[in-house]
Amino acid sequence: ATFAASFSAKNWTIDGCIFRNSTGIGIDAGNLDDSIITSTQVLDNGGAGIKISGGSTGTLVSNSLVRNNTGDGIWLVSSNGNTIDACTIHENARGFYNQNSSSIILRNCSITSNTGAGIISGGSFAYLNHNNVYGNSPNYSGVSAGTNDISADPLYINEAANNFLLSQIAAGQGSDSPNINAGTAYADALDLDLYSTRTDTIVDQ
Repeated sequence: ATFAASFSAKNWTIDGCIFRNSTGIGIDAGNLDDSIITSTQVLDNGGAGIKISGGSTGTLVSNSLVRNNTGDGIWLVSSNGNTIDACTIHENARGFYNQNSSSIILRNCSITSNTGAGIISGGSFAYLNHNNVYGNSPNYSGVSAGTNDISADPLYINEAANNFLLSQIAAGQGSDSPNINAGTAYADALDLDLYSTRTDTIVDQ
């Protein structure tokens, strides 16, 4: 298939899906107003991982893994007021590209080891903060780091096996990931308290 998924609609929810190994874009969405993409993996596609365009507004991408796509991990084109929250964007051609989009919120994300820039901006952000942007070339292009952004090895457990849980002393590892307690709020305030970043599966607080 050219795309793993291609659609133009409002009030969609994509939850717990895997979009993988397409010859083009993983998720290609236009006019995607007030929709949610959550707990989803977008991997190994022959274009961008997720593209949101066509004036899409009010869409949330959260708690998702976007990895090893040959284009941008997440690419927003002429869309407004969308939020990317608590995502891991790793080993894509580039990480996150804001192309002519406005009032974008990008927070609590790990944007790591992308071949090109981690965050590229030709648009504007309402909020760019509390991200770990590390190991990209460069980390930022066209925009400066957010006040509480960090740049440090997140200490994933085993990225080769697609395990992006975080090293935590309390769970038995030797070091704590710098991502721990570095987000904008407690997990329950972000509706992430049913999930765990720990190898012992104790849910985040």
